[in-house]
Amino acid sequence: MAVGLAGAVAPATMPVTTRTTFDTIDAGRWDELVGSMPRPTPFLLHGWIVPWWRHYGAGRELAIHVSLAEGRLVAALPLMVGATCPGAPVARFVGAPDSTLADIVAPAETDECTLHRLLDGAVAEHRLLDLYSLAPDGHLASILPARCLRTRTRAAVMDMRDGWEDVFARKTSRGRRALYRRRWRQLRAAGSVELSVASEERDVAPALEDAFRVHALRWRGRPDVSTFADEGGREFNRAVLAALARSGCVRMVTLRVAGAPVAFTCSLHTGGRMFLYRLAFDPRYSRCSPGILVTLEAIRLAAEEGATHVEFLRGTERYKTELGDRCDVLSEAVVARGGRAQVAKALVNGGTRADRTMVAGRRAGRQLVRALAFRSAHNG
Repeated sequence: MAVGLAGAVAPATMPVTTRTTFDTIDAGRWDELVGSMPRPTPFLLHGWIVPWWRHYGAGRELAIHVSLAEGRLVAALPLMVGATCPGAPVARFVGAPDSTLADIVAPAETDECTLHRLLDGAVAEHRLLDLYSLAPDGHLASILPARCLRTRTRAAVMDMRDGWEDVFARKTSRGRRALYRRRWRQLRAAGSVELSVASEERDVAPALEDAFRVHALRWRGRPDVSTFADEGGREFNRAVLAALARSGCVRMVTLRVAGAPVAFTCSLHTGGRMFLYRLAFDPRYSRCSPGILVTLEAIRLAAEEGATHVEFLRGTERYKTELGDRCDVLSEAVVARGGRAQVAKALVNGGTRADRTMVAGRRAGRQLVRALAFRSAHNG
């Protein structure tokens, strides 16, 4: 028997192994498990995680901890081991820090014993886990002790279970709806207006190139840390959106005026949820609010397809908090085992506070050296 981190007892009959490649994992089964998670996330889909690893995995080691039942995958914890704290390699989610809502890949009904064995196996192997951007209703948040969880960011969520008409009436006043109609008229006055939706791979590719151009206009002269900002990131997005489009998970909604793209949204869809991945607009049309107009259209189309929630992901930008029904706390969990790992855990958990702690530690060390030298001189 094995005792989990939260005190649960896990049966020793469920084999847990570590894979160092995705080649031996069935993509369909993997995505099936992602879709059945308590809080599905596209950033764990096979079409996302494998391209991410190929583009950004250099210098890291892959460690996919899997639980099998009669040879069939039932749960997985996809980690990579790379950057180190003093004396302790750190295991993080594949895709971190962009692995928003990452979790153990397993159905919502998975028993806690299986979850504990998977997590304990990872901790035993790596000694230090830094698990970032956990959802409050995920597997890890449910089995980890509260002392392991630290609030890191918030993410707005819209509930669309009552349909688009209800959402639009609930989220907009009569005056705001009149304003949106006026903005559409202003756009039409500038030229013919067209709204297109790309979901097939052959259509997503050219829509993405238009999105790159609009995004560059929006962020020209401003700091941009997104994966749309440089050619390496754009190559990654071409690969990952092509892979996800083959699985039917991509929606590129583009707003054009007189044939030119002026705004877009790129959203990822899985588990009945829409994830707003990227959006931008041409600032020359900012007085017409094309960004919010195309976002509302993308949400309306997602509702018509049956999406029940919109995940606005990390950040508390105004449009997210205004459209969202709640803001979920996303946590970071640092789990360590062993002496040096505990020291590293303090550094990871502390953030900037750790820097101050190290400075204070060095100061205390110098004081200790001086005290020892003084005692040695006076004691002979």
